Amino acid sequence: MIGTTLGGYRLVIALGSGGMGTVYFAEHLAIGRRVAIKVLAPEVVKDPEAVSRFLTEARAVNDIRHPNIVDITDIGEERGHRFIIMELLEGETLGEQLERDKRIDEAATWRIARQLTMALGAAHERGIVHRDLKPENIFITSHPDYPDHVKVLDFGIAKLTGTAVEVNHRTGVGSLLGTPAYMSPEQCRGLVDLDHRSDIYSLGVVLYEMVTGKLPFPGPAMGEIIIGHATLPVPPLSEAAPDLSPRLAATIERALAKDPARRFASMRDLRESFEPPPTAVEIDPVTSAGLDVAEAGLNIETEQRAQKEARPVAERLSTIILRRIVTDKLALPAMPGSAAKCLAVIRDPRQTFGSVAAIAGQDPLLASRLLRLANSAAFQSRNSATSLDQAVSRMGTEGLKLALINFSIEDAFTSRDERIRRAFHGIWEHSVAVALLARDLTVAAGAPGPDPNAAYLAGLLHDIGKPVVAAMLLEAEKMANTTAGGWITDAVWKKVVDGCHRTVGAALARNWLLPDEVARAVEQANEYDRTTPRSAANFVRLANALTKRDGIYVGVADPTEIKSIIEVGMQVLGLDKAKVKQAADGLRGKVGTLVERRKPARTHATRNGK
Repeated sequence: MIGTTLGGYRLVIALGSGGMGTVYFAEHLAIGRRVAIKVLAPEVVKDPEAVSRFLTEARAVNDIRHPNIVDITDIGEERGHRFIIMELLEGETLGEQLERDKRIDEAATWRIARQLTMALGAAHERGIVHRDLKPENIFITSHPDYPDHVKVLDFGIAKLTGTAVEVNHRTGVGSLLGTPAYMSPEQCRGLVDLDHRSDIYSLGVVLYEMVTGKLPFPGPAMGEIIIGHATLPVPPLSEAAPDLSPRLAATIERALAKDPARRFASMRDLRESFEPPPTAVEIDPVTSAGLDVAEAGLNIETEQRAQKEARPVAERLSTIILRRIVTDKLALPAMPGSAAKCLAVIRDPRQTFGSVAAIAGQDPLLASRLLRLANSAAFQSRNSATSLDQAVSRMGTEGLKLALINFSIEDAFTSRDERIRRAFHGIWEHSVAVALLARDLTVAAGAPGPDPNAAYLAGLLHDIGKPVVAAMLLEAEKMANTTAGGWITDAVWKKVVDGCHRTVGAALARNWLLPDEVARAVEQANEYDRTTPRSAANFVRLANALTKRDGIYVGVADPTEIKSIIEVGMQVLGLDKAKVKQAADGLRGKVGTLVERRKPARTHATRNGK
């Protein structure tokens, strides 16, 4: 159906499919609005029961209208196709996150669980039981004011126990609807009259998997799983996750009670278990930001009054961050899942560009970025690339690697927090300029020298630690339950960022499996290494100073210091003014080619087409 239209929208890319149908990324023909369209499979359209469930989902979700439930804007029927038009979501499903990270840290689990109880509670208040709650139906998306923002998906087999929507689902005694790994005991026994407590159990299973990295009943056969949920005790969390706080462990185990009467009476009661959110002490030793307020040993009120003591406080916080890196306990931004999958395929010599295109095609944002870049001045060609296969073939292995890493780094730079955006306005353009110039300087210098691509990546990453550290501090501030800007002063905030951002940036490079030469360059680019003159770090340091001199920088730069860094760099690298000028010519135009002026609200569609 790609290329056809439904409801005024052109279907662009198939995002995923399941038993009920397929979800497409689509654009409105007149105004360009981007949406996700779920189209019922042709063989399912013939089944009145399936169509009824399909329409039930649309009506049920539309009736709830909750910020933590995916928004459905329209339903339609054209040329025999039944479809639902939904909002696009940026991010990934909880299932994809668990597949990558295995476990979710406790602070993030609290945030996600609280939103899930609010969304499902709103549904239950309208007489709607989801009946298929699982990680694949939970989407983790971006939000300007809140991390790990949740959207609940797929009410396609919802049970309506009230009068909100009139339906006639022919679910008989002994039939099973749901996903066995997450079904309640009463679902497993095929009971018809399921109520909201079935969803409470399923949520308990999801939370159990989030904190342990495994299911309570992971048997290989469906019958074994069903018997486990229906009759066997849940493996205790004291053994499955011994580091879990007692409060969260008790909450999950109560939600997983076999007898519905022993569970929480309602989602509202379960939600109260997550109110107020846990303190940093309760989730010691690691918060979601990788920092522990209590560990810092800070008296908040005292610190607010003591601006002059910024340096020792900053040094203490920097020490904590650096210690967390050494012990591998620092939470760093993960590479977007679609980019990581593409890179893994590229590294496999048995795979083809077609395999990369197939993976990229599942992510409309990544697909559009690759097509746009392949058709830009960066990859000049007489003919336009009209498909992802053509785009990735044109870019080649190295070009594709750089593009995927480039997009991932840009996303890490793009903060949703207004304070970080203000503090680091223009930092992405500056980093792109440093990357391009560092690469061109290595080419101008000639052999011996670093790989130009390594110099490029080091330039891109040389400042990435700044927004990452800033986000850690703001997250720790939230965990302390203080007002914005009230945990530490701006002076401390800046000193902490300046004091450890290079080490954090290097850790991120290693975490993303980038060449060690890149990580070392990020770490060492604050001073020239005369023992290895033609190092990537030295090229990045010179490029950084040159871009500041030429005004591709929004901070305050000392002209005298910049001039000195440039002169020393040219001497260390053996570059004359002509070669430097040749590398720097046209830099602003090159930056304009690669820096995409994106709208604030980016989109990434759901992939659940069940």
